[in-house]
Amino acid sequence: MNYLTQEQVDNLPIGTKIVVTWGGGNGPAERIITEKWDGHCITDIGIKNGYLDFVGTERMQTKVSLVTPPNSE
Repeated sequence: MNYLTQEQVDNLPIGTKIVVTWGGGNGPAERIITEKWDGHCITDIGIKNGYLDFVGTERMQTKVSLVTPPNSE
């Protein structure tokens, strides 16, 4: 699995489909980037639970990958 960095996630356009495994262990779950706030992306479950920060590949970090890479058609 190719996990994205925090910088890559923060630069995703709204509407991008992603797979998220939260740092606390929930997931993986397919989500959609729906808005940006304070420089970070927010998924379709809202700002309280869908704020994507602390993203990375380390053990307790939130892991994010693309469902389908952009322009893969």
